Amino acid sequence: ILSLDIECLPPENGFIPIPENDPITMVSLSFNRKYNNSSNLVLIAKPIECKRNDILSFESEKDLLKCLKQIIKEYDPDIITGYNIESFDLNYIDVRSKVNSVPYDISRDNSNMYIRKFGTNTEVMVAGRIIIDTLQIIRRTYSLDQYTLKNVSDKLLHMQKLDVPASKMREYW
Repeated sequence: ILSLDIECLPPENGFIPIPENDPITMVSLSFNRKYNNSSNLVLIAKPIECKRNDILSFESEKDLLKCLKQIIKEYDPDIITGYNIESFDLNYIDVRSKVNSVPYDISRDNSNMYIRKFGTNTEVMVAGRIIIDTLQIIRRTYSLDQYTLKNVSDKLLHMQKLDVPASKMREYW
């Protein structure tokens, strides 16, 4: 099982990032069996100095996307999961891969992801891998006022999630 989450740099106005314009800045990965002696990795799309071996920095978003693809191929997960991974993360990765001319053939037969949108739902298919979007499971299983990760974390896990306001992300980046 591979769990992933992406972070993107929102536009100057602080609104929701647009995949055609706004780059992926970070990808967090969690492995249920270690990958190269790591349970977790963070990929960062700019050069930084860091002594931790679980943080990899790259010269560009394109290099980050190439590495992410290589990790998926090498780790060869049966399941790829994340929160809102179908409607946001995998869709965003697909668009940014096209912008950066990095074919995203992460399936077991080397085909590209297949993304199908119908109404407000998105379905992502990757040959030979199961995609599990935990947001969809939470929506089917629980009746909550909001399905933000912050609210779900609070209501179901009784844990606080730190939210960085979109207006502050550029400053922190």
